[in-house]
Amino acid sequence: MKKIEMYEFIKGFDGLENLEGYEFVKGVTKNYNLFKNELEVLEKAKNTNKGFGEYQEAVQAVIRENAKKDENGEFIIGKDEAGRETYTLIEENITKVNKTLKSLETKHKASITVQQENEQKFIDELNSEVSDDLSMINENDIPKDITAKQMKLVFSMIKFD
Repeated sequence: MKKIEMYEFIKGFDGLENLEGYEFVKGVTKNYNLFKNELEVLEKAKNTNKGFGEYQEAVQAVIRENAKKDENGEFIIGKDEAGRETYTLIEENITKVNKTLKSLETKHKASITVQQENEQKFIDELNSEVSDDLSMINENDIPKDITAKQMKLVFSMIKFD
């Protein structure tokens, strides 16, 4: 099992809450506790770059200063092609914003590089194999009412007969 699978398992763990069976629940809970601790360490290591945090705050400040607001003074929020929320910039300020962002990028180049390296190490770690401490669940202990989505989360933990 790759660590990326355990990452998905941790993120989707709440989706398993309605499943029953002592051995099943014991196995997934043991794995959850093991994985959660390991992933917290990985996440913390990835996000220890204070300089990058300062860069992100500066970028957000520039964007917010140049974002459109509605008649109630609330930011006008849009969505990008990935579905993430984005601020709508004031058209006449876009060139100024781009120059300022480029300047911030130059100023924080070292922190950005370190963050990119941290994120690559995080990705590499997620693509590595999980240690042997994984609790395997017997196929017979899988709840009969498990959905395909739930099965996908625990499939690598199942010991098939």
